[in-house]
Amino acid sequence: PLFQVVLALRSTAPRRADGEGAPALPGGLTVSGVGGSAATAAKVDLGFSVTERRAADNTPDGVSGVLDFRTDLFDHGTAQALVDRFVRVLADAAAHPDRPLSRIDVLGPRERHRVVEEWNATAKGLAPATLPDLFERHVRERPDAEAVVLGDESLTYARLNARANRLARLLVERGAGPERLVALALPRSVELPVAVLAVAKTGAAYLPLDPAHPAERIAGTLDDAAPVALLTTAEVAAGLPDTDVPRILLDEEPAADRDPGNLDDADRLAPLLPCHPAYVIYTSGTTGRPKGVTVTHTGLPGLLDIFISQLGVVPGSRVLHHLSPAFDGGFWELAMGLLTGSTLVVAEPGTVPGPALAELAVRHRVTHAAITPAVLQLIPEGALPAAMTLVVAAETCPPELVERWSAGRLMRNSYGPTETTVCATMSAPLAGAVVPPIGSPVADTAGYVLDAALQPVPPGVPGELYVRGPGLARGYLGRPSLTASRFVASPFGPAGSVMYRTGDLVRHTADGDLEYLGRTDSQVKLRGMRVEPAEIEAVTAREPGVAQAAVLVREDAPGDRRLVGYVVPDAGAAV
Repeated sequence: PLFQVVLALRSTAPRRADGEGAPALPGGLTVSGVGGSAATAAKVDLGFSVTERRAADNTPDGVSGVLDFRTDLFDHGTAQALVDRFVRVLADAAAHPDRPLSRIDVLGPRERHRVVEEWNATAKGLAPATLPDLFERHVRERPDAEAVVLGDESLTYARLNARANRLARLLVERGAGPERLVALALPRSVELPVAVLAVAKTGAAYLPLDPAHPAERIAGTLDDAAPVALLTTAEVAAGLPDTDVPRILLDEEPAADRDPGNLDDADRLAPLLPCHPAYVIYTSGTTGRPKGVTVTHTGLPGLLDIFISQLGVVPGSRVLHHLSPAFDGGFWELAMGLLTGSTLVVAEPGTVPGPALAELAVRHRVTHAAITPAVLQLIPEGALPAAMTLVVAAETCPPELVERWSAGRLMRNSYGPTETTVCATMSAPLAGAVVPPIGSPVADTAGYVLDAALQPVPPGVPGELYVRGPGLARGYLGRPSLTASRFVASPFGPAGSVMYRTGDLVRHTADGDLEYLGRTDSQVKLRGMRVEPAEIEAVTAREPGVAQAAVLVREDAPGDRRLVGYVVPDAGAAV
């Protein structure tokens, strides 16, 4: 139909003075009602018909209503819930005519309790811990187990720990400690987990840089973050921009003579607490200036709980590491491997997503992998190891991919902005050709679907997703006003609670699952990466001869999504 919902208000004309039904017409004609049979087919999806009632003395006597609905779209329970909410709004508005519409509660007490409390009953009371705590437990329990493997090179937990400890002691001498940053410009390698663990052991947060990014962006990030040191290699350093940040070249083994023993708070510049930053990842920004998300250690126990309770990771599992270290998915892989006693299988730099990645997974007997749908689309059917656990994330997964890869595997859909320690919700195991929901909140996390007035919306109604829990980032590095606009006071939970405004449009299903619908702004996800078109527009507009710029995502061929830019030249500029 041209429209899906109709609200028809039928006014009853005043009765005649003698009270005998309908009004008189010229020529002595009268009108009276004739009953008809009930409608057997709905003309639109939802049709509300409301009729005014009149008493014998012509005074208003309330309204009567009927709802017709398409039974192939709505069941009787859903239709009844719509009627109940409509009646509740009318009654509230009539009883409180001065009340703003935003304060009229569409939900009844039972329904509000379900969407706010029952569907967020995720409390596990996970004990706080830091990244070094979680890793060193497995060093004590499984020192000779394989921790990292890349090609023919591997490290046991004991050797990995010793190398990280030596480097950590050097970093402390160079000023690394709690509330400070150490930048990493490293490709996927054995050195990467060594560096990440070493920074964590000092109490500092690591700042991953992608050496393939433009020199201007790398320089801008280092200038904005002001790390105390930059860990890199001689080969990578040759391609980095010149900055004032001191460099430490890992391939020169600068810490070989340091003590390999674990660090404690006496070795650090200050005690390490769970509230201290663990890592900072820079994401695209609407102003053209990337923003650094400061993630603390408080979300790590919840992340570990996901790995163990929902994905079945156990000591001895083999976890694929192929995502960019500058993407929070790269930290997901490192944590899944090294904080569970598993083996981290590192894809060699240059491994092309597709058949080569699948061959590596088979050769190294990978049991767990997180793969974006864009990469999964490139892998030949059946090429991944059978019976493995597969997590899809970062963008919408087409139903045909779910049907192809869920058979014989544990497949789940994960959702979480960088600001929520990688993962905020997780779906149940997927099967068949379905559009996967983003699931329900993970341990100790709450997800609220709210309208513009921060009021919960009913199941099936779109709203913006807000996330609350220990996994929330501290905010944006050096950007207090931006932090205040996205990390807002929560009307739910304990006093002083904060929730993160994701900017994602979602809705609840009748069972409490969350379905992703889109964005409230222009941000897009492309091949697993968060992209702000406004950032690219701002950079493009700085080019000589460009008056205006616009950037959008086009999909001229199914599955082939790419960024396309358009420019308006200055008057007189060459086109």
